[in-house]
Amino acid sequence: MAPASGRGAPLLWGWVAAALVAPALATGCATEADFAPADSAPYAQDTGTLEDGAIEQPQAEVGGASEEGTDFVDWSSGSAEPAITRGPQGGQHIWVSAHIRHVFPNKIRVAVTMYLEETATSIEVKPGRVEMTGNLKADGDWLIYPGIAAFVKEPCKIKDRKVRVELDVDDLYGRKVQAKAWIRPTWDGVCTQ
Repeated sequence: MAPASGRGAPLLWGWVAAALVAPALATGCATEADFAPADSAPYAQDTGTLEDGAIEQPQAEVGGASEEGTDFVDWSSGSAEPAITRGPQGGQHIWVSAHIRHVFPNKIRVAVTMYLEETATSIEVKPGRVEMTGNLKADGDWLIYPGIAAFVKEPCKIKDRKVRVELDVDDLYGRKVQAKAWIRPTWDGVCTQ
């Protein structure tokens, strides 16, 4: 039998493709377990609720990252002095990382906002809040979202001053957690003030 050709050939091949794809689609939908990381110790897999204590409360730590924007650098002491880094496109940023536990690790939403702490008020560091969405990786007992570039428009305004870094995390199931850390950023650029 010769292969189909002519005006009806695309229609015939469309039906053949549908016949092959339909059984694959009918085999079932992916479940949450299909997306769990291989090392899921820090991931709450319980089927209960936060209210009844079956699922542990989400936890988070905000910290820095290495010069390459990887790993997690502890900022819990309040005396960390991360460098304001020059980016490849001419801007500046501070590398921020998040350690998170007891959340669903895929398509997590992470937001970082920095504030210059003054005596009476806190001033948001420009350009403002940085939001990212991505998957978390296992890092010991924690999940990690490394290398968030928290942009700094005016490095001289925050250089060697107390800055509060706030982290907000939301997972696909509505679990939320926040964390804060205080830093004193350093800058090796020229400041005229």
